[in-house]
Amino acid sequence: MAVSAQLLVQELQIFGLECEEALIERLAELCILYGQNEEGMVGELIAFCTSTHKDCLTSEVLNSFEHEFLSKRLSKAGHTASRDSGHAGARDIVSIQELIEVEEEEETLLNSYTTPSKGSQKRAIATPETPLTKRSVSARSPHQLLSPSSFSPSATPSQKYNSRSNGGEVVTSFGSAQGVSWSGRRGASNVSLKILGSPEPLTRSYKLMFQKLLDIREDSEQIMVLVACGPYTTSDSITFDPLLDLIAVINRDRPDVCILFGPFLDAKHEQVESCLLTSPFEDVFKQCLRTIIEGTRSSGSHLVFVPSLRDVHHEPVYPQPPFSCPDLPREDKKRVQFVSEPCTLSINEVIFGLTSTDLLFHMGAEEISSSSGTSDRFSRILKHILTQRSYYPLYPPQEDVAIDYEHLYACAQLPVTPDVFITPSELRYFVKDVLGCICVNPGRLTKGQVGGTFGRLYIRRQPADSGEGRRSPCAAAQVVRI
Repeated sequence: MAVSAQLLVQELQIFGLECEEALIERLAELCILYGQNEEGMVGELIAFCTSTHKDCLTSEVLNSFEHEFLSKRLSKAGHTASRDSGHAGARDIVSIQELIEVEEEEETLLNSYTTPSKGSQKRAIATPETPLTKRSVSARSPHQLLSPSSFSPSATPSQKYNSRSNGGEVVTSFGSAQGVSWSGRRGASNVSLKILGSPEPLTRSYKLMFQKLLDIREDSEQIMVLVACGPYTTSDSITFDPLLDLIAVINRDRPDVCILFGPFLDAKHEQVESCLLTSPFEDVFKQCLRTIIEGTRSSGSHLVFVPSLRDVHHEPVYPQPPFSCPDLPREDKKRVQFVSEPCTLSINEVIFGLTSTDLLFHMGAEEISSSSGTSDRFSRILKHILTQRSYYPLYPPQEDVAIDYEHLYACAQLPVTPDVFITPSELRYFVKDVLGCICVNPGRLTKGQVGGTFGRLYIRRQPADSGEGRRSPCAAAQVVRI
């Protein structure tokens, strides 16, 4: 395995540790020797230093760390066997697919030494005419990709959610939705996605996020955009049934773009708060992400992932950097985009403002005046956001929002008034035209123990020389029950 000395230095700097180059090289050797990645090794080292009251990193500390911790708790032999052995020996099983492959290899090995009986044979015998073929990950359904029993001992489906009878019901509409087929163009190869600002906003270091908006906007074909916001599990279950139902909707309707807001693994879920999951939060999120990406591959839809302050595995600081997915398959890189929270995104020259933070709830709780003349409470709040050109124009913020003010003004401002503003909230869903901007609260995919809602929009940019002033590119929009 390849180990980056630079990543080790960055991980140590997070904890305020500086050390010599020789110690970094020694730490890299330990990573390779014991099969640990950079983040895991530094995390174990910090825990060791804390428990043993070590204030600085020296060669003696590293030697104690190896002999007193690594050699005892991490199995070097298991990693060596998995590299050198051609069969399923001692190894770390880190995914469902690896477990399946191990089982197949073990059964194949056993079959070579035994004569299978007619009634007890589990799989067909491999012959040159009928060889055994391994199951492909991409060929399996999302239900097989996501296995809640692998990370939760009490993964029972939600009875209330499964007993619902109003799935697919349209709860609110905007524009001319009659006669709309609500399906994409069977593939989104000509959809253009572009983040307004730095090409790498909020990654390892904060950068200036916004740049000058292009003056010329091209006319584009009509596209369908689906928007959904977590949680993707009900409060009484961790089985992700609502997420699997959403994937089925995506594969059925084939929207050109799907914008998915966190939380994907909700920090407020009872099993998360009680620490009942048997797998690390990061692993559960990766399994969820993999299910979405591979489960929607046949639809051809572009996927946009927006993080949330409630994503238990992610950095809980506003503004938030995008998710990291270094293992993203090459075939999916063109259609999968990870953006920051908040984000201004251009989709075929139509400007979308995206935020997963519950602005409506936060600002509604602090509002003490309604002198603007607008009787609609939601429209009043949205006008504050649009006219102040800020994704979070509230000071002081809600007590559970940790804001980095050094970068708030660079990374959480509206560069222009968006054409479409998506702001999921716990409050009631809606679609409204505010100052020429179509504002959508698609609701959340689940509401407690029952199913929630998601949104869908038909977008078409009007010709720039139409002479009608600012005109909404949103031809129709609906909020639908899952």
